[in-house]
Amino acid sequence: LDREQTERWLRRALREAEIPTELLQVLLAQGEGHPLFLEELLNHLREGGQLCRKGNVWQLDAPVGGLDTPRSLGEVVLSRVGRLPDPLPLVLRQASVLGQGFSTELLAAVGEIDAVDALRGHLQTLVERRFLSPAGHEEAYAFRHALIRQAVYDSVLLDDRAWLHGRVAGALEALYPDQREELAWRLAD
Repeated sequence: LDREQTERWLRRALREAEIPTELLQVLLAQGEGHPLFLEELLNHLREGGQLCRKGNVWQLDAPVGGLDTPRSLGEVVLSRVGRLPDPLPLVLRQASVLGQGFSTELLAAVGEIDAVDALRGHLQTLVERRFLSPAGHEEAYAFRHALIRQAVYDSVLLDDRAWLHGRVAGALEALYPDQREELAWRLAD
């Protein structure tokens, strides 16, 4: 987006409330017109208590120079993940290995959360925190954006990633024994 489009986007995203000029300048400079990065920066600042709404005005909790603003989309996503209470970061990392979209059933079979009801609650929290979105039906989810999924996936240690991919293969074979050939493409990932 160009500067004018970015400013309009920010005003809509912040629900037309007054935006401090210094914050607007930081977001315009750092976001470089990338809506997903801008949205994640706003989430990061709000969740970190650095940006809050008082009536019809957004206020900064610190001077602009003291703001904690990650420089890349991956950094801002991982900063937000790092603020999540346990076991939500683990659930996100495990889900990222499944791909952009996944079912609760498959995540439960792969993951380390034994109680499916607890897992459903964790997934709902991740939807509310804007990492995931419901996909198709109530038992399916997707990362809100492929770049969010990629940032989380890239944060999984290689040994853990290999172990999780093995768990995915085993879970797919156990859950869908009659569909081995159709699932071969997924197992090859």
